[in-house]
Amino acid sequence: MIDRIHSSTYENFRTFLESNTPVLVSDTSASWPASRSWTSTSDTPNYAHLRTLYGALRVNVVDSWTGEHSEKEFGALLDEWEAGGARKSYAKDWHLPLEIQRAGRIVEEELYDVNEVCVDDWMNSYYCRETDDDFRFVGTTTKSKTYVISSQPSLNKPTHRLLQLTHPTFSLNHNWCNAHNIQSMYSAMVVEVASVRVSISDVKHMLKAGGGDDWEVEWEKCESWTTFWSMVRLALRDPEKLPPSTWPAIPAKFAPSKEFVVKVVRPILNDFKQRDEREAQLTPGLADVLKEVELELMRLNSEPV
Repeated sequence: MIDRIHSSTYENFRTFLESNTPVLVSDTSASWPASRSWTSTSDTPNYAHLRTLYGALRVNVVDSWTGEHSEKEFGALLDEWEAGGARKSYAKDWHLPLEIQRAGRIVEEELYDVNEVCVDDWMNSYYCRETDDDFRFVGTTTKSKTYVISSQPSLNKPTHRLLQLTHPTFSLNHNWCNAHNIQSMYSAMVVEVASVRVSISDVKHMLKAGGGDDWEVEWEKCESWTTFWSMVRLALRDPEKLPPSTWPAIPAKFAPSKEFVVKVVRPILNDFKQRDEREAQLTPGLADVLKEVELELMRLNSEPV
């Protein structure tokens, strides 16, 4: 049975993080703007409000029966739902928080605020600072769901209860990772990379057959280790020296100790450098990223507690 808690401080929540134990945190979303404004008094989606704010935005739509993907304005999808077609199609992987930020508005004032137990977020910190992407999604579904990243609980909150499939359930999905699950995330990537190598082995043979000494470099470009280690590098940096960003620096009081971070990152760094696949040597630019990760670990290890 999964434990349910009504609220939690970061220190108390760390007991679940450290043991990698699933937990349901209740009563955290009542004050969210989405919880208050996305549902009408009749317990149906507030179509007028949603249409006014987001009707002109483009969303990825999936046909519930065929699985086919298309793109349309959210307002058109709302029209379909309001006319009774909630079963026919749903929105998937809509980066609404990112679109709100791009428009110069504040996510916390429109959708939700991040509870202190989830503030230590390496994934979105990296993607919002270094790319034009993130791992925050809005979707609709016919039931509540729980997503898990490498065995680290990642919960999404439905803002409307489903009643006999007559209206969609909105879910706000905020995926995150940090030092507590970086080792399991690394292990999952190792397994996934091995699987990918097998599935596209024909590409490897084509590169080798093409001749030249750089076929291994081209092969390693198929993987995403540079992104993973760039994320780790950013997470290890001194927050006071990070460049300005719409994504705030992680307060020390909502993150584990430096000793803990070094303890979990050092083994996977050593393991990666010694991999038989030699990604550290073959992937363009990755060696420089790993050197900086090493320097940040040395800095953290030498700083006073």
